[in-house]
Amino acid sequence: RHCDIFTTLSGQLNQECAVTLGRPADKVIPNGLDINTIPTGETYVQLRKKARNKIITVAEAITNTKIPEDSFLMLHSGLYDFNNKGTDVFIQALPGIAERSNKTVVAIICHPGNQTGPRISVVERIYNCDYENAITGEFLTHNLKDETTDPVISALHAAGIKNEANVRLKVVFVPTYLNGEDGVFNISYHNLLPGFDMTVLPSYYDPWSHTPMESIALSVPSVTSNMTGFASHLLAVSQEAPRCTMIVDRKNLPFNEVVAQTVKYVSDFVLLAQEEQEKIRRESNTLAQFFSWDNFIEQYCSSHEDACKKSHERYELYRNKQITEQIIVTETGMYQNPVWKKVFIKSFIPERIYPLQIIAKNIWWSWNYDAQELFEQIDPVLWTEVGRNPLLMLESLTASRFAELEKNASFLEKLDQVYQRFKQYMEEPAEDPANVVAYFSMEFGLHDSVKIYSGGLGVLAGDYLKEASDSNKSMVGIGLLYRYGYFTQSLTVNGEQVSNYIPQKFSNLPLLPVRDEKNDWVMVHFGFPGRVVHAKVWKLMVGRVPLYLLDTDIEENNEQDRSITHQLYGGDWENRLK
Repeated sequence: RHCDIFTTLSGQLNQECAVTLGRPADKVIPNGLDINTIPTGETYVQLRKKARNKIITVAEAITNTKIPEDSFLMLHSGLYDFNNKGTDVFIQALPGIAERSNKTVVAIICHPGNQTGPRISVVERIYNCDYENAITGEFLTHNLKDETTDPVISALHAAGIKNEANVRLKVVFVPTYLNGEDGVFNISYHNLLPGFDMTVLPSYYDPWSHTPMESIALSVPSVTSNMTGFASHLLAVSQEAPRCTMIVDRKNLPFNEVVAQTVKYVSDFVLLAQEEQEKIRRESNTLAQFFSWDNFIEQYCSSHEDACKKSHERYELYRNKQITEQIIVTETGMYQNPVWKKVFIKSFIPERIYPLQIIAKNIWWSWNYDAQELFEQIDPVLWTEVGRNPLLMLESLTASRFAELEKNASFLEKLDQVYQRFKQYMEEPAEDPANVVAYFSMEFGLHDSVKIYSGGLGVLAGDYLKEASDSNKSMVGIGLLYRYGYFTQSLTVNGEQVSNYIPQKFSNLPLLPVRDEKNDWVMVHFGFPGRVVHAKVWKLMVGRVPLYLLDTDIEENNEQDRSITHQLYGGDWENRLK
């Protein structure tokens, strides 16, 4: 109300200012784009190709299914404002879009949320997808703290969207900022955007809406709404919306008709011939030139000059006024009772050499000498110090060593050879998947770093699993995961034998928690006298053969029952019976 010069972004926002402030803006100055930073020519072609490949790869990792290269890729993004950003409209429109489409539709929803890091299973499937075992009901690239109450996840379930293998609709929810270091895409938002065929951004209200403007600048047609300043400006300067910017009527239509209009705009575009789509993409970039800062910056400069002139008119009123110094007093709070929490710190492995992590998480490497040589080549001394445990070694490497490995041509060549052989080995289908043999044993001797065996019986059981894997037989192993393994024997100065029980650090072993369709840890329950004993299930991959290990050392059990899986052959006869 009292500023010298008052500017605003759009005519729509100017009307609101006139009502709420009692003063319209002196000038309406739209937002602009730095057109000079937009990639063109062959640079853009390669950027789009790389982005499309990454989007499809991540969608395959989420669903564990093959996604056709000609799939229609859509993006819905922005701050996590579920209704205001039109996320509700987008999700409701997805089934209708897929039904009318003549190809697979991949929808990416990108809203930064309360995430706790990339999902390890998704990262691993990026490099090692198993198309024979499709995954349904999963959408997330990153772990969410409040997944069960998350609005996007809840809306997807309510819409009946499950990412089923036989349905031509795949949805991926990315609850993080795409800054190039998110752990899954590892491509910045602006470099990923060209890979999409369309952005769908039907906001309920936005004073400007920069996102569709960025979209068309990168030759990606966009669906927006007439409740945004951007769309209002387009309609003000032209009688009808350009083909590359489809404007949904959120001002006058009820919700269900807004959804129907969104479905029509998107599906009509999908059904266009490829040549016509490319023509509209070129029109997008042409339209974006209109929003170059070159067209608007002069208005900002003149507004600043006008404000300075008005200020000088009252110079005598403030020329002797001094600025009051503010002193800020801070207090340090004292907490008497510290709260201890467990923190897991994982090393960041560069994408180029991430196959090392995948190989290390399958005990296959322990009986394949070229894989052992690969890990030993990284650091022979450290390899010995960590007991030839590849996971522990990767956790022990420095960032500088990872950077060196990325530039080591001979190492990368060796890595590619081993990883390619491992992938071919794992992708070969089992001979008789319908008839699976379950191998039960108290111990399995797989490698010295996995201390769940003591001698010949364990080595025999481990060799059975390895041979079953190499022979491509359908087999699973079932055993126990011992917290302390078998004791290590030492002698005192007097020659007395002493049994030392050293706990295993499960995070340094190639173990994966087994989870159900709700992402809860799978538990097995046993009826004991007067109580139920619970055991959570871990999985350790022995080549192609999964070994399931039961662990009773969990909070649901009493102290006595937690110790059942503490030691191999430990305790009295009753404990062995348990």
